[in-house]
Amino acid sequence: MCINQTSLYFEPTLQTPEMPNARDDLRLPCKLSALAIGISWPKREKYIMRRKTAKEILADSLRELAETKKVDKITIKDITSNCGYSPATFYRQFKDKYDLIAWDYARRIGEIMDPIGRDGYTWKQALLDSVNYHQKEKKYLKNLLLHTTGLDSFICYMTETHFQHLKDFILKVSGRDALEDSLELCIRFYCLGAVHITCEWIFGKHQASIQQMAELFEYAVPTPLFKYLR
Repeated sequence: MCINQTSLYFEPTLQTPEMPNARDDLRLPCKLSALAIGISWPKREKYIMRRKTAKEILADSLRELAETKKVDKITIKDITSNCGYSPATFYRQFKDKYDLIAWDYARRIGEIMDPIGRDGYTWKQALLDSVNYHQKEKKYLKNLLLHTTGLDSFICYMTETHFQHLKDFILKVSGRDALEDSLELCIRFYCLGAVHITCEWIFGKHQASIQQMAELFEYAVPTPLFKYLR
């Protein structure tokens, strides 16, 4: 089935007197997408519709192809033909399919992490939503984990994505411009462990519920990070 380039979806916009259109600053996942992947939805005052970007359409195309094909066997031509784009359009957006994979995963994790602190959305809820997302996307994530290797290994992208989002969050809540090396190392240590346990869980090594996994990640937060993630 060819991806529809004119797909429309709702995007939240918070309207305030000071910010007539806060769309660029407060862009979050659409409510329908949030419900589809099982994440909570912070309250918003208004919704508008926008067209999917070329990047989003290309990512959707890859994900659709990955339903029936190993990701290392999917070509750029496959991706573009499936959504009616040209390879030239692809290369204006991404350097290769692994760049697309990394961007798409970072976007989806950002949709979970970025709203923390808004409208009562907490770190604890974000952990639950993150585990829920990985549960719902098990088939696709297994494909990526099994069929990417070396510098393009998906587990490397996973680790770096979670590290960067957590680092950015701590910078924001602490009001700092930079973190000391020891704190960055602590963040990386936590993310490495969390990602590896998540991957083992995806492959069925650990028989734990979504709630149990979220609680594990909450309890495993290193002491130096705890004050930022309460």
